[in-house]
Amino acid sequence: MYRIIYSIVYWVFRPQTEMSKIKGLENLPKKEGFILVANHQNSHDPLILAVALKKWIFGQFWPRKVYFIGSLNLKKQWFRYTLISVILNLFGEKIGYLTADRPGLRKALAALQKGNGVVIFPEGRRNSTQILSKGKKGAAVLALLSGKKIIPVGCFGPATFWLGQITGFFKRKWVILGKPFSFLRVNQREIDQNPEILIKVTNRIMQKLACVCGKNFLQ
Repeated sequence: MYRIIYSIVYWVFRPQTEMSKIKGLENLPKKEGFILVANHQNSHDPLILAVALKKWIFGQFWPRKVYFIGSLNLKKQWFRYTLISVILNLFGEKIGYLTADRPGLRKALAALQKGNGVVIFPEGRRNSTQILSKGKKGAAVLALLSGKKIIPVGCFGPATFWLGQITGFFKRKWVILGKPFSFLRVNQREIDQNPEILIKVTNRIMQKLACVCGKNFLQ
C-alpha cells in the first residue's frame, strides 16, 4: 500500500517539483533513522518533500519509509479535504501518516529505531510570512528520546491558502536539506524532571531551521 500511494504521489507531483533546485540529499544518514524538521508555507510541502526523497526511500536493498506527522484534524475535515480525509482514515499509518499526539509520537519513535525517516513541521501550521512561528515541542521530544540526527529542511515555492491551493498546484516548488545535528539522548524521566530542556531544544531546532529556509526566528 505504501508503494502504491507513493507512486501515485510521485507521478502527480513530480512535474511540480523543481528537481534542479533540490539540494542537500547527501546529508541524509544512510544507515539509521532520522528526523526532518521543515517550515510549512505550502499545502503541498509534504508531497514535494516525498518526491525529493525517492532515491533514499528506494535506493537500498530494502525499501524504507518516510512518516509524516500531521494534525489529527485532517482525518476529520471531510468538507475541506474530503478525499484526503477518506484516505487517511482508511490507511493512515500504512501510508506513512502519524498523528501529532502522544500515540503518534510513540509510533514515530518506533519508526526511527527501525531506520525510517520521520518528517515534522514544528510550526504546526502553514506560515507564509518571513518569520517562523513559535515551534511546537514534538520535534524536541523525538530528538531527545531517540538521539537521532535532525536535518532542517527549507520548503520553497508559492504560499498557498484556500483557492491558492488550486492555482499554486502548477507552480514549481523545491526543498533544501541542511546539515544534520543532534542532541544527547535522554529518557522521559529526565525530561519530566527538567521540562525546560524541551524549550531550549525546540528553540535550537527553530534557529537551525531558520538558517536553511531563509526566514527569521524570534524566540
